Amino acid sequence: MLERLAVDENGMVEFDYSIFEKKSRICSTYDTKSCTLETREQGYSEFGVTMNLIMALIECNRSIIPRSRPTVEAIRDNMDEYDVIFVGFPIWRYVAPTIINTFLEQHDLAGKTIIPFATSGGSGMGKTNEALKPSCPASNLLEGRVFKRNVSKEELAGWANKF
Repeated sequence: MLERLAVDENGMVEFDYSIFEKKSRICSTYDTKSCTLETREQGYSEFGVTMNLIMALIECNRSIIPRSRPTVEAIRDNMDEYDVIFVGFPIWRYVAPTIINTFLEQHDLAGKTIIPFATSGGSGMGKTNEALKPSCPASNLLEGRVFKRNVSKEELAGWANKF
């Protein structure tokens, strides 16, 4: 599948598009530090490029760069006003995207209750809390919940109001 994924000393991952294309050559580099993609070769279908990029990002997030910390541009300056914080994200291979770790690490969340929730077409929360807890060790990280795309406003509000 994506056999060649490996992060080099500069935080770069090279991968090819051999899954959805009938060619096998390295043609893109993903920078794990800036989260940018550079495509060096042209001639691949948009579908192939998109699908392989998605697969590479999922694989990078899951196993290659779990300690990566994409940049969060804006840091909230009023987190002290909140005792309970809901953190939502799309679930990626049973864990939160690492930008969620960045968010948690950029704020003083000591003593606060953190409630993760996610959207997914099929997977559950998996090891989300295990991956998030080191980013907010002095907070009360509750078990989260996955919501499917057809969740009603009433169901979502009923769940949130329990906290």
